[in-house]
Amino acid sequence: MINAGVFLIRNTDWAKDFIRRGLQTRYDFSSGRNSLKQQTIRDAIKHPDWKKNVFVLDEDDHTIQTSPNRYIMHP
Repeated sequence: MINAGVFLIRNTDWAKDFIRRGLQTRYDFSSGRNSLKQQTIRDAIKHPDWKKNVFVLDEDDHTIQTSPNRYIMHP
């Protein structure tokens, strides 16, 4: 699951385009079908237009968090 509450995004034209076209448009389209925002984000970051500029930390990567014991991972 992607935590939709934590994003590090640079203030660039690319990032604004990603949010506008990659996330907002897909979320608006899917919201009538009760899709989750996590799925919207997952779909957008796999799209060829954005994939090359997106870096996702998986749950085993502690680049930002120093130790797995120092934060709470929710299911």
